[in-house]
Formats: sequence, structure tokens, C-alpha cells
Amino acid sequence: MYTESKQCRSKSLTLGQDLLNAKSEHQKEIGEYGISKLLGRMKHYFDEFVHSVLSLLRLLRSFDRDFWTLTPQDFL
Repeated sequence: MYTESKQCRSKSLTLGQDLLNAKSEHQKEIGEYGISKLLGRMKHYFDEFVHSVLSLLRLLRSFDRDFWTLTPQDFL
């Protein structure tokens, strides 16, 4: 009876360790997915930022050159 109890305890510890390992692996996969999702979002926001900056530069370049050479005296 003592050996059966010891074997059951051993099997239960092994099963518990297997469950912990499986949970750890699952969390690692979720973590890797979360990181890749975060990096994808960061790339998207960076692309949007670059597009906005380029659009702003195009808009500024489209102004007449005289606009950039104005001084405060020109408005008096």
C-alpha cells in the first residue's frame, strides 16, 4: 500500500510538472505572438509617421519660394 501511494504521488508530481511545462510553453508562444503583433503595430505607426512627414515636406515645398524669404519688415 505504501509503494502504491508513493507511485501515485510520483505520477501526480510528474503530471503536475508536465502541466506546468505545457503552461509555460503556451505562455511563451502567446508572448512571442504578442511581441510580433506589437512589432507589427509599431511598424504600421512608423510607416504612417513617415508618410505624414513626407506629405508635410511636399506641402511646404509647394509654397512659393518668396514666402520663405519674407522678413518681418515686409509686413510693415
